[in-house]
Amino acid sequence: MKASKFIVIAAAAAAIGAAIPTVALMTFGSEKELPAMPSGKYEPVAVTTTAALPKETTAAVTTYTTAAASTTAAEATAYTTASLTAAAPVQTTAAAVTTVAVTAAPVTEAPRTAAAQVTEAPKTAAAQETAAPQTESKPAPEKKPAAQPVPAVDGSTVTYKGKQFSTDIAELDLSGKKISEAELPELKEIAAKLPNLQKLILCDCGLSNETLANLQNELGIRVVWRVKLGTQWSLRTDAVAFSVLIMNYKHVRMTSADLEVLKYCPDLLALDLGHQAITDLSKIAEYLPNLRLLILADNQISDLSPLANLHHLHYLELFVNRVTDLSPLSGLKELVDVNISYNPISDISPLLNAPMMQRVWLEHTNVSADGVNQLRETYPEAKIVNVGKGSVDQGWRWGNARYEQMMQMWYGNFYGDEFRKYDDLAAETGLRG
Repeated sequence: MKASKFIVIAAAAAAIGAAIPTVALMTFGSEKELPAMPSGKYEPVAVTTTAALPKETTAAVTTYTTAAASTTAAEATAYTTASLTAAAPVQTTAAAVTTVAVTAAPVTEAPRTAAAQVTEAPKTAAAQETAAPQTESKPAPEKKPAAQPVPAVDGSTVTYKGKQFSTDIAELDLSGKKISEAELPELKEIAAKLPNLQKLILCDCGLSNETLANLQNELGIRVVWRVKLGTQWSLRTDAVAFSVLIMNYKHVRMTSADLEVLKYCPDLLALDLGHQAITDLSKIAEYLPNLRLLILADNQISDLSPLANLHHLHYLELFVNRVTDLSPLSGLKELVDVNISYNPISDISPLLNAPMMQRVWLEHTNVSADGVNQLRETYPEAKIVNVGKGSVDQGWRWGNARYEQMMQMWYGNFYGDEFRKYDDLAAETGLRG
């Protein structure tokens, strides 16, 4: 039997029309394995990833190569769709179109032993006469067996809410299962029977932030859940990178009071809270001292004092705010990219203590020509932009490797090498104690 190739087109309905089906793909920048396949029917061969980079978006294109016992396009396509749907949903603009190619080929069934052939009971003549003829082009669909728990070495499992789990697991994901506080004692008993458990995921389970934080302290392992940020955003408490990803500016802007939930997200290294109504940065600095990227463009910020605590900050966007004093930034020696355009600042000297500085944008400020020259003399190889028509023109965004990787980080929830290399350089040069 020859291999068959099936193409599944995934597109935003708004871009092409509702007649084109939308298929969920991988999250940008991340690797996701195929879901568990029915035993004996599918065999994963390879998974490869490439990236398409349209001007305004980054699309992850994944090729799943799967050997299939089925010889029909309908059955292979059905499983392909199920596999893609089980992957993390893509986040992209309406204009992005992604193509996923899936190759299905028959699997040669292992020959049965003579003993197995002998023991198989022959069909009676009556059974042979009444059996419906099989049509090769439209075989009866096989029912996929239910997923089975992976047994522990000693074969032991635990059962919670009707589902079995191996006692060897290091991560237990109960996301979406509603759990009341009255049921917590049972959950704790289950956790106690899992000696290797390191992470308990309870996203969207109906428990409060305080209850889940207390559970984490009591169990002594990482408990992960989803917190609400502002009126329309949310993030997991183990997130590494998060962006509000503003597209149309019709959102209800979050305020400083909304930032309290960041205390549950200690792993954050990259944070974009641009285009909001934030005035107080104290919660950001208190809860996220390890931030490397911080975007606060278009807010209502005048006091930068809390930022003095962010000693490892590499990337900072503050354009379109009310900042007059940059002195809190004088101790941030690991800065690489700074955009302070559209702020009424005049003294640039606090930015002269960052040896790794690569870019400074200060369009529409009160910095004098002498101040700009001082920046250029201090950082002769850096790009200094003080005249322009916008806060992000002249290459601040697209065309810069760090910015483009940052966009991938928002979708893929990772900390990229374009920024990690400055952690290494800071350590090598003694900037970091």
